[in-house]
Amino acid sequence: MIKMNKTTKKKIKKAAKKVIEKIVPEIILDIRKKLRNDYPYRKYTKEHKCIFIHIPKTAGTSIWRVLLKNKTKRDHIPYSAFLSADPEKFNSYYKFTFVRNPWDRLVSGYEYLLQGGNKTGDLYFQDLFMKKYDTFDKFVLNYLDKDKIHEHGLFGPQYLYIYDYKGKCQVDFVGRFENIEQDFLKVVKHLNINDKLPHTNKSKRNDYTSYYTNKEVLNKVSDLYKKDIELFNYTFDDYNDDVSPSS
Repeated sequence: MIKMNKTTKKKIKKAAKKVIEKIVPEIILDIRKKLRNDYPYRKYTKEHKCIFIHIPKTAGTSIWRVLLKNKTKRDHIPYSAFLSADPEKFNSYYKFTFVRNPWDRLVSGYEYLLQGGNKTGDLYFQDLFMKKYDTFDKFVLNYLDKDKIHEHGLFGPQYLYIYDYKGKCQVDFVGRFENIEQDFLKVVKHLNINDKLPHTNKSKRNDYTSYYTNKEVLNKVSDLYKKDIELFNYTFDDYNDDVSPSS
């Protein structure tokens, strides 16, 4: 056994401390990077080798119940977050989303917030709308504009979730809310899943078309969501029997 004097021991301890101080932060940083890069990828993405872009108010909750085995999640994340986190996974995984008639979606979002939304952060909007914009006409004409549509995810244009700045769609399949059951069958067939979408009761509100009796309201919404309307080929009176999975 080699004997060391106190001076030698101190030098070794000092050298070891320097090594530890250099290596440990790098290890921690590497772990943090791995954890960070795993987001927004979830267990379902790895299990099914797919990415679901959940645009708000497009029956996403029902789709989550299938992917997460009856659990729910509300990740409203654009394609860019998946791409930047792990380009290799993004390019190799099957990517899909669902869109909804913009006129109908806006009514759904407005009524949802008017009822309190998620009962936490959305209570601000409930209070605001009940005090100043308690009718859909007031909401559209006096509140909504090209900037305000970005204040809440429920009002944001749908194309921003899946189109890049060059105007190229970044997902493999775009289903329609109005044809949710048939279109989702295409998704589960591709993923080799046997589950079906859970059914919910009819919506209690009136058909969305009844909210657009004011032509000025109709024209303004049509202008604000012009790109969604054009890219997803919607017309105002696209069929919607108001019976749908939960959104």
